[in-house]
Amino acid sequence: MLELCHGSTTLEKGIQSTFVKIIQSLAGIVLLIVGYYFMSKLLKYKITALIGALVTIILGTYLTINSLFSLLFGFLRQQDWYKFHGLRSFTLAQITTRLRSYTQILSIVTLLFALGLGALTVGMEFTQESSKIADRSTAYDLVLVGSPCQTKQ
Repeated sequence: MLELCHGSTTLEKGIQSTFVKIIQSLAGIVLLIVGYYFMSKLLKYKITALIGALVTIILGTYLTINSLFSLLFGFLRQQDWYKFHGLRSFTLAQITTRLRSYTQILSIVTLLFALGLGALTVGMEFTQESSKIADRSTAYDLVLVGSPCQTKQ
C-alpha cells in the first residue's frame, strides 16, 4: 500500500524526456496517417498496402497511446490543484506504476476497434458493389435455339 502512495519512486522504466515523448507522439500520428493511406489505396498497392497498413497502424497506435498517456499523467502529477484533492494522488500513483502495461492493453483494444471498423467498412462497400455486380452479370438460364414446334415433338 505504501509503495502505491509513493508511486513516483517505483515507476516502470520508460522514456523520461518530454521532448522525446512529443516526438514519439508525432511519429505515432504520422504512422497512423500512412497506415490509413495504405488502406485507402489497397487496389493500387495490393499486398504491400496490407503489410504496410498492418505494421504502421500497430506501431502508430502503440506510440501514440504510450506517449500521450505518459504526457497526460506526468502533467497531472505535477499539478498541485489536481494531485492534492481526495484520492487523486493515490489513483495517479497506481496508474503511473502500471502505465506501460495499461498502454499495451489500450493499444490492443484500439486495434480491435479498428478491425471492427474495417469490417464494417468492407461490409458496407460490399453491399454497394453487389448491386453493380448483379447489373453486369447475367442469370444462369437455359436458352433453346430453334422453333417452338420442334421442341414440342
